[in-house]
Amino acid sequence: ALGIEEQRVNVIVEAIAPDAAATQGIALGEGYRVDARITVSSHDDALLVPTAALVRDASQWRVLVVENGRTLARSVTVLDRNADMGRVDGGAPDTVKEGDQVVLYPGTTIQAGQRVKTRE
Repeated sequence: ALGIEEQRVNVIVEAIAPDAAATQGIALGEGYRVDARITVSSHDDALLVPTAALVRDASQWRVLVVENGRTLARSVTVLDRNADMGRVDGGAPDTVKEGDQVVLYPGTTIQAGQRVKTRE
């Protein structure tokens, strides 16, 4: 499923030297397809959380973290995201930090303050 800010697009790619590639037996056969990842931004020391942990709450994003067997809601500012990971601002004192355990796919059944057991 695509997110709100995502869309599928067709991209036409041409090999740099298609004749040379074909003679070396590395041409893509008819009916085959190529899956590619295109990096549109890169950030050193980025704080990443799985997008499965990001929950939209009214006008802000939050993440449920687990501390001492209970969930705690942490507000986050999502700076950038893709289908797998979100880059968040970890500068505020009450936000998610590197090494925090986060709840994936919390839905509406897991709330802040609830007792939980973690698993790996």
